[in-house]
Amino acid sequence: MINNLFGIIIGQNNLEVTPAHINEVNDEIREINYKRFFVFSIVTGIIELILIVFYDIPSINKGNCNLIDIMYLFFHSCILITSLTVFFILKSYRKNESKKTPCVIAEIPILLFMIFVACISGLDQITSGQVTSYITGLLICGVLALIKPPRNYLIYSISHIIFICLSLMFQKDQGILLNNIINGTVFYFSVLVLSKLTYENQINILIKNIILEETNNKLKYISNYDALTNLFNRRYFETVIKRSIIENKSYKNKEAIIAIMDIDYFKSINDKYGHKAGDVVLQETSAIIDENIRKIDLAARWGGEEFIILFPDISAKNAEIIVNRIRQKIEENRVLFDNNSIQVTASFGLTRLMGNTEENFENCFKTADKALYLAKTNGRNRVEKFFE
Repeated sequence: MINNLFGIIIGQNNLEVTPAHINEVNDEIREINYKRFFVFSIVTGIIELILIVFYDIPSINKGNCNLIDIMYLFFHSCILITSLTVFFILKSYRKNESKKTPCVIAEIPILLFMIFVACISGLDQITSGQVTSYITGLLICGVLALIKPPRNYLIYSISHIIFICLSLMFQKDQGILLNNIINGTVFYFSVLVLSKLTYENQINILIKNIILEETNNKLKYISNYDALTNLFNRRYFETVIKRSIIENKSYKNKEAIIAIMDIDYFKSINDKYGHKAGDVVLQETSAIIDENIRKIDLAARWGGEEFIILFPDISAKNAEIIVNRIRQKIEENRVLFDNNSIQVTASFGLTRLMGNTEENFENCFKTADKALYLAKTNGRNRVEKFFE
């Protein structure tokens, strides 16, 4: 069912369903059932305790106790014990975060609850002739429990068969019997439809939420990342500079290094091996950059074959060490494309970011660009720096 709903909704949104999506929906369903049944077990336990203390026990203690009173006490006690068991099981699973909520968190409690309610309704045929308890139990469970069809059909059918059998056994008035069976059966089929629609509606909501999240993540990726290299793009880099440095007054006295990198003779690589080879060169070079910078550093594709790296909270010496390591890794790497081994080198320009104004960053970028130009002029595949 989840696969079918995913297929319909995701097909309309041009998104691809994965096993991870289905697992996520199943986990969400379990979590919803957990929350609902945790509250349900508390409420049911309190109600059953009240019935036992103020109804069943006084009836037995009156002196004219009969088997029916004892059976009422027995089934109410069964519901109370079931509620307490569900409560403590769920509480133990919540304490142990490594454990997932059981898959049958809805099925078993609902099956037991409806069986006991059907039995109580059977006793009601002897005393009052009403089916209110059975119908109420059906409606509560139909709305409360998210049970995947056809398991919900099986659970409600078992309890309904018990209800009919006990009604036939204990209700001697044929008119009341027929009326009760018709009413109970109408609500039984209504709950089958209700539980199915409730489950499908919840699945529908969860799937739409997943689609919305996936769409937002894709838009965020498109907005912040360069699709070819998986590095941040120029726009995101400028946003981070503005937010983290220019608008951060506490950054004024901190030291940061800006490095600009350019792949040497990139146009020649494109001309000789083709643009697809150039794309592979960009991808492998970007991977080397990403693998060799610190977690707090920020690398971005500035445009074409040019990259920029921000080294916050670092000395000029340590930044130069990292940049030289990147340069060496690029030189040592051989890009394989169509049986060709392409050697790639890169030139770097470094400078210190002084101050935290937009003008400071623009001046820093110009200085780093001059250092890069010097690296190219001096033979490429080298690091040049301008530090004041």
